[in-house]
Amino acid sequence: MGIITGFNDEGIFAGILDSPTGATYSSMNKFSYTTDLRYALENCTTLTEVADYVTDPSRNYSFNHLILLSDNQTSKVLENNFSGTGTNIRRTLRSDTSALNPGITWGYTDAIATVNSFLLLGNHDNHTGASYNTNRWTSLKTQLQNYGETVTLDELKLIASFDNDNGPGSQSSGDIYNSGNQQIVIFRPDDLYLEVAFKPKSGILPADPVFENISVNIFTSVEKNSAKPPKSFKLEQNYPNPFNPTTVISYKLTVNSKIVLKVYDLLGREVATLINEMQSAGEHTVEWNAEDFPSGVYFYRLQARQQTGGQAGSYTETKRMILLK
Repeated sequence: MGIITGFNDEGIFAGILDSPTGATYSSMNKFSYTTDLRYALENCTTLTEVADYVTDPSRNYSFNHLILLSDNQTSKVLENNFSGTGTNIRRTLRSDTSALNPGITWGYTDAIATVNSFLLLGNHDNHTGASYNTNRWTSLKTQLQNYGETVTLDELKLIASFDNDNGPGSQSSGDIYNSGNQQIVIFRPDDLYLEVAFKPKSGILPADPVFENISVNIFTSVEKNSAKPPKSFKLEQNYPNPFNPTTVISYKLTVNSKIVLKVYDLLGREVATLINEMQSAGEHTVEWNAEDFPSGVYFYRLQARQQTGGQAGSYTETKRMILLK
């Protein structure tokens, strides 16, 4: 349903790291950041758009986390920090030149790294007093220094494979390749080149990670547009449902059609028009933000009118959804 590590065909890569602050856990009226990240990768075309989606103030999450984001131009770390202690707690991107909390240094331009901690000046400091973060951070800086200003893909694999010459140990020992690893992902956004070292089914990590090249299908814009359209019109159930305050509505069109998608209240009164335009055949999604609407039952109706080969046709379907504040 969700995603921890993934990328899209625009070459945008994302990987989640949990970052605990000790705040009381509650899932009441919260979004799933793994599911939201999947949605962002499926619907956004830039690194900034992905970051903006998962930092929208209306999207509250149950657990603090980081997301490493890369495209073929840059890499940044999204610090999604919304609780804990700090002088300027915020949810924003960290770059290689960002100001960091006192005592934390990086020192490299055109390169960025992260462990399971917030580093931005003013964000909650769960780094300084945690050896499993500080020691891995030191190892990353030391290993990066070994390879000069330019790091090749093979050298990056060596950095990711670093341990203190005794196999994968604890994170507190400074091992980058450590006993907590489930996978090591090496990804090149330019051509979607992917290598992954998976933790074996036995649960026992080898002395050195074993990387596998994973074949990735690359679709050109022509190939995307020539994909076969759905076999039938379909209006999907909105997700999530119940929702607060946003939900996503998906539908499938067999041919190019004039689309009207409207929302009605329980008394049948029109309250919103989400779509009123020509759209191409294929799968489509639209988000409804009901922040200014009261809780209750609503209905959304899709009307599709197509004109193909001189013959007109129409499709109408209505579904029910619940806004719960």
